[in-house]
Amino acid sequence: RPLVFFLTAGGYGLLFMTSEVPLLTGPGKGVILQKLGRDDQLVAGLAVVKGAKVIAVSDRGTEREISISARTIGSRAHKGNRVVERIGAIVGLKHPPGQQSLF
Repeated sequence: RPLVFFLTAGGYGLLFMTSEVPLLTGPGKGVILQKLGRDDQLVAGLAVVKGAKVIAVSDRGTEREISISARTIGSRAHKGNRVVERIGAIVGLKHPPGQQSLF
């Protein structure tokens, strides 16, 4: 099942199936991927498979590995769960060395 994992600057992660993202064919406001807290912002998203791992990168240069298999598959437009704490603001998300991206 194709999945996507999104992460906010505040460390909230959300995993859901790509099939939940509607295809917009005409003008519109867009699609809400993840609900955000008051001062939070969406910083990264990756296509993943259930057994994958991803690495969150902070503004301090600290990296934290996140196991996708430990995440519950949720629904688009929810806040998600806190998956990264105490490393600073999240600025990026990447695949570990040697793990291929789906795209």
